[in-house]
Parts: sequence; structure tokens; C-alpha cells
Amino acid sequence: KNGDYCNIPGFEALRFDSPSHKTGRGLILYSRPGAGLHSIHVQQEENLECVQFSVCVQGKTLRVIFLYRSNQHPINIFKKNIKKLVCDNKKERNFLIIGDMNSKDTVISDPSFSQLIDGPTTSGIKGNTIDHAYCKMTDFDAAGHVLYKCFVNSYHHPICVNLKHTSQLD
Repeated sequence: KNGDYCNIPGFEALRFDSPSHKTGRGLILYSRPGAGLHSIHVQQEENLECVQFSVCVQGKTLRVIFLYRSNQHPINIFKKNIKKLVCDNKKERNFLIIGDMNSKDTVISDPSFSQLIDGPTTSGIKGNTIDHAYCKMTDFDAAGHVLYKCFVNSYHHPICVNLKHTSQLD
């Protein structure tokens, strides 16, 4: 079927199609059925797309912001916006910001956050780390990974973040 290319068996997909209607734009939130997503907020402009939500994971709230920033959105304004998001969510115990920043520069300088991605996320000899994942966790340990060569028709390598509840650590 035409719309099935975004589906992953066992997951529900919430699509946030880009208002600019350009190829490759828009965000998708995948979750397990019954995951209990709440406080979903979507902000989409032509060159910046952001989805915020909270979810309960093993009895603990996790706040997630995932985003896309095009090269046309000024990086200095983007950094100010990210700083405001961090400030607005400063009371969150478990907080993850992840997405395509289209910048190899660090975009969150707050010392309470860690950048989880340390390898190139684009193809080529001089692949850059333009996809980032920043976290501040109290109840989880987080590890970021680059999933090399997962897409055939994209120069991006997807990234993922694995969480482990700290009560499960030995």
C-alpha cells in the first residue's frame, strides 16, 4: 500500500508531515501500542520541526524532544531555542533531545547534559556528526549508537538511544 512504507510491525506511527512538503521532511514518532504517550506538542516551520512528548517507562517519566533543523534555519537562533527548551524542562528528571541538527557543532552546552553520539552520522570519507542525542538522566543510563549503513537511499546513518533503568544495573 502507498502509506505503508513508514510502518514498522509491532509499533504505532504518529506522522507529523512537514508543512513545507519537501521530500524527506517531517517527523514520525514510533511507539509500542499502549505506551502511554502524553503531553505531545508539535511545532513545525519550514526549516525547523520539533515534537515534544512524555512517556512513562518502567514507572519513570521520560521527556523527549526530537527535531529536524535544516541548514536554512540559523544555527545561532537554533541554539537559543534549544537553550530555552532546556530551561523550560529543567525540572525533568529524565530528558532526551535527539535529532538532525544539521551542524557538527555542539548545540547544548549545559554541563548537566551529555552528547551520546560520538561517530559520524553521514556517509563519505569526511562524514560529520550532524545527528545528535543529548540527555540528562536520573533514573536511566543512556547509550547512543550510530546504525551504520541501514538506509540505502540516504547519506544519513540513523541514530538510536538505548535506556536501561538504573534499578536493573548491577
